[in-house]
Amino acid sequence: MEQDEIISTINDLKLDVALYSLEKSEMTVSNILKTYSKKEIYEYPLWDNIAEKASYYNPDGWKFIADFRRNSKKLLFTEPSKGIIVFEFNNSIDLVNMLDNSYGFVFYVTDINISYLLCFNDHDYLIGCGDAKYWVGSLGS
Repeated sequence: MEQDEIISTINDLKLDVALYSLEKSEMTVSNILKTYSKKEIYEYPLWDNIAEKASYYNPDGWKFIADFRRNSKKLLFTEPSKGIIVFEFNNSIDLVNMLDNSYGFVFYVTDINISYLLCFNDHDYLIGCGDAKYWVGSLGS
């Protein structure tokens, strides 16, 4: 399961990452659905139901997340159908380091204010909405 891989990689790299409680994780994902999804109830896959988005195809597109608001906290979660656990990373560098040292999986990234949503899906697309929409759209230029 992706969450086990994330936890294992965080421990191997000795990263300082907070895990949200189940209640706080569910509330965070619910707020994301209300803000960015075409549907307020989760439907698999979430990335296919994101409204007002920009996308960029690149098999290594997830690495660009290191450049987006580099020093701000990042919240990471996987496809909600796999269980909802939100991981709070201190910055983009730690997040991308963890991703670089784990196997590939669909994931979502936002900030504590849910001002944007980034996704990297299993088709190698980096998807952005909210404050990340313009940034993702500019990556192909």
